[in-house]
Amino acid sequence: MPKTEVDLTRLRAEMMDYMRHTGLPVFYGIGMPEEEEFVYWDTREFPDWRQFIDVAKESGARMLLFSSESFDEEELDQAFEKLSEGDMPSEDRLPYVRQLEALRRLVGQTSWVRVAFEHGGRWLAYELTAPWYDEFQSAMEDLDAFLPFDLEEEDEEEDSNPGFFSSRN
Repeated sequence: MPKTEVDLTRLRAEMMDYMRHTGLPVFYGIGMPEEEEFVYWDTREFPDWRQFIDVAKESGARMLLFSSESFDEEELDQAFEKLSEGDMPSEDRLPYVRQLEALRRLVGQTSWVRVAFEHGGRWLAYELTAPWYDEFQSAMEDLDAFLPFDLEEEDEEEDSNPGFFSSRN
């Protein structure tokens, strides 16, 4: 991992420890990066996540919502499956194979973190995604374009029903 890249696994632990000391309850949620119902903190200009949590506390937040996800083997397997099922020239496959193999060492690492609180009917959030995970997601989108149409539809159906209930009778 380049020195300039943030270790989100370490950061996740620091955030959880800091939140425990705010006196606010923490709800441990699930989700996906960049969900639409949140207004996001400007992490480029104000990268200190502690400042965000302090704003939550000072603004009267009654609870913090914490979400994160670790990169798992299943995500990598899905990418390799897309690669094998896609209609892509073999010379175009090699960069993806190399990229995915390089990511194998990151299985178990935190891919994204989010802390949020509700204020005035809006959810305000601080979110960081590991640059390598952004690249992985971009590669997954690229690979989708090479899937046969019926496989692409299956992926969309799975993505549209991430909850606990089946959309089928």
